[in-house]
Amino acid sequence: NRAAEGIQAHKRIQDSRPSVYRPEVTVSHHLTRFIQEQEYHITISGRIDGIFEYPSPRIPVIDEIKSVSQDPDSFEEKSNPMHWGQAIIYAYIIAAQRELDQIDVQLTYIREDQETRKVKIREYVKNFPFPELEDFFNHVLTLYLQWADILENWKQVRNTSIEELKYPYTGFRPGQRKM
Repeated sequence: NRAAEGIQAHKRIQDSRPSVYRPEVTVSHHLTRFIQEQEYHITISGRIDGIFEYPSPRIPVIDEIKSVSQDPDSFEEKSNPMHWGQAIIYAYIIAAQRELDQIDVQLTYIREDQETRKVKIREYVKNFPFPELEDFFNHVLTLYLQWADILENWKQVRNTSIEELKYPYTGFRPGQRKM
């Protein structure tokens, strides 16, 4: 139910935006990185809720919409790093592809009271210079690759140990090998 309500809230906001707004923008970024001697081919993709595409010289604004159960004003004092992180990754991809020196990121919070049907919307905008986006992106990527490398090494250890296992019985019961 909450997911369906979130989709409706997103749509309402997207439909209310001006003509310079492009909703549901798919992005993808491909790269190769090495950890120790392991080569990783990474594709990061997602769908930005919207981008305000203003005429030059104004920079684009990445808009990430979040439907929330708490008061949208509460994010002024205590922001959600996961929400900003997602939007910053999207901003990095767009800024890198378009060779932008900076880009604006907007988090749009919407809360609809189910009883009163009152809707409250609050927008928070931050400007990010490209080097800051790049540093954040590389930091997140490094953490992810460290985790992926641990996982890959564990799979190798697991697979090797599986190959060395001996079946503990003299034979299979009927249907057991098929299963």
